[in-house]
Order: sequence, then structure tokens, then C-alpha cells
Amino acid sequence: MEKQTVAVVIPTIRNLDFLEEWGDEFRDCIGIIVEDHQKKEIKTPNKYFKKVFHYSWKDIDKDLGKNS
Repeated sequence: MEKQTVAVVIPTIRNLDFLEEWGDEFRDCIGIIVEDHQKKEIKTPNKYFKKVFHYSWKDIDKDLGKNS
């Protein structure tokens, strides 16, 4: 069986301290942080995921333009 990739999407306006408790569960996952702020204000939690994508309004507006 082919190994599957799991992505964990975390929409947030708060800090991500809770990942201290869950970090081991996510170590083989891709993290997608969607921050509800104009720009990134939360430190990207690289150590908890295999790979992390971190987005803010600015990133979404840049990618989607007038469709965001």
C-alpha cells in the first residue's frame, strides 16, 4: 500500500501553543496554517510538521487577486 500524506489545516487568530501537546501526532503531516490577520503575526511552527505552509490575508489576496 502506498503511504498516504495527511494535511492538517489550522485556521487561527491565536498563538499555536497547543501544538506542544499535539506535536508528535503531526510530525509526519503537512501543516497548513491560515492566519486571520492582514500579515503573518504568528511564528510559523516548523518543528511540529514534516512541511508547513503559512498563509495570511496578504498571501491569499496576492494569489487570488480580485477573487479573494
